[in-house]
Amino acid sequence: MALGVRGSTRLNHLSDESGCVFSFPTLLHHRPLLRGGDWFSVTRKSEAVAVPHEKHIDNAPDAQCVMLSSMSLELQRQHEHMFPYEMLKHLESLYASQAQTMEYEILLDLFKCKLHDGSKVSEHVLKMIGLIKRLASIGTVLPANVSTNLILQSLPSSFENFIVNFNMNNTKVGLSELHNMLKTYEFSTAKT
Repeated sequence: MALGVRGSTRLNHLSDESGCVFSFPTLLHHRPLLRGGDWFSVTRKSEAVAVPHEKHIDNAPDAQCVMLSSMSLELQRQHEHMFPYEMLKHLESLYASQAQTMEYEILLDLFKCKLHDGSKVSEHVLKMIGLIKRLASIGTVLPANVSTNLILQSLPSSFENFIVNFNMNNTKVGLSELHNMLKTYEFSTAKT
């Protein structure tokens, strides 16, 4: 069996004439990226599969370094022997309950929002838009119609005519446009 050597800075490859690829991972900080029996893997892959796989393996240490550099020292110690995908899944499991608690608190604030007669609609709507954007930033994206309905339902009875016209005309607008429409309505009703 004659072996040919193909090298890269991160992974050395040996292949024989039958297309068998032998991979030897290099060390990151003198620690193996792979554990256990993964030191020496033998795979028979077509070039269509082998090339993207090799690129993925070649890029894994870079992704690992970037991810580790953004962590605290304790988290670095916990994750230094993991591949990027494993790190991501572990971090998700660690912080999922924290995100769920944050989502609950933001939704609680959002559902409690009510504009009282005499208060400015602009500040109220901007506060609600901010809460909706905070929800989106943690991965809970409300559909546009739900966001709009939450804002409309938080308005007092003095906005009833606006709400009826808005719904009868089946108006589809973004939150910023809704904010502007409500400010205009508030200004026009204040004159009369």
